[in-house]
Amino acid sequence: MVGEWLVLINTLFNYLLVLFISKITNVYVTKRRAFFAAFISGTLSAIFTPSLGIAVVSALLLAGIAFSFQYRILLKQTAVLVVATIFLGGLLTAAQPFLAGRSLLFYIVLCSLLAICSSKWAEIKWRSFWQQKIQASYVVTCKLHLGDTQLELRGFIDTGNMCTEPISQQPVHFISYRMIKDKLPASINDAICLWDAASPYNLSMFPREWLTSIRLIPLTTIQQKAIVPAFRLTEWTINEQKVTGHYVVLTKNDANFPQQADMMLHVLALSNQQ
Repeated sequence: MVGEWLVLINTLFNYLLVLFISKITNVYVTKRRAFFAAFISGTLSAIFTPSLGIAVVSALLLAGIAFSFQYRILLKQTAVLVVATIFLGGLLTAAQPFLAGRSLLFYIVLCSLLAICSSKWAEIKWRSFWQQKIQASYVVTCKLHLGDTQLELRGFIDTGNMCTEPISQQPVHFISYRMIKDKLPASINDAICLWDAASPYNLSMFPREWLTSIRLIPLTTIQQKAIVPAFRLTEWTINEQKVTGHYVVLTKNDANFPQQADMMLHVLALSNQQ
C-alpha cells in the first residue's frame, strides 16, 4: 500500500512540474501526455532505491516523454526541470516540521496546494521578468529640437502606435508634457494651457512662428475620439541615428509610460534601432 501511495505522490508532483515547465518555456504539452510522463517517472522513482543515477534517469524520462528526446529540447527542459524541482522540493522540505503527526491525506493535500501556489507565483514572476526584459529592448535615447528647445528624452517604442499625420503620412510620437514642461518657453506653456479640446481648430494662442509647424491630428482611443495639435520635428536622432520629419503630440493627461519613458514612439522607430 505504501508503494502505491509513493507512486501517486510522485506522479502528482511530476505532473505539476510538467505543467509548470510547459507554461514557463511556452512549449505545449497535452494533459494526457503530461500525466503519462509523470506516471512513468514517478513509478521509476518509487520502485528503485533513491540515488543520483535514478534521479537523473527519472528527470530525463519525465522531460523526454512529456516534451521531446531531441538533444537541445531535452537539455533545455531538463535544466528548467532541475531548477523547478529544487525550488518546489525546498519548499516542501521546509514544510515537513509542520506535517509531523498529520494524516497522509492531509500531507498530500497540503503539499499539492503548496506546489500549485508556489509554481503559479514563480510563473507570474518569470513572465514579469521576461516582459520587463523585452520592453527594455524597445527603450531608446532621443535627442530633438522642439522650437528653440533642445531635449534629450528616454523613448519607448510602442508597437501599437501606428498614428500618422493625415496629409504627409509621417509618424506621430507622443511626449509626456509634464516631463518637459519646465524646459519649454513660457509662451508655449501658456498656449498649451489655453488650447481647448472642445475647439481644437482655434490655434490663435500659439506663437506665430510655431503655427507653420503645427498640424491637427485625429486620434481614436478606447475612451474617445479627439483632434489634437502635433508639432513637426525638422531633425532629430534615435540612438544617434538621424531622423527627418515626424510629428510629436504633447500629452497633458497621460498615464505613466512603460520603462519610465518620457516619450512613446511610433512603431516605425524600430527601423532606427542599432
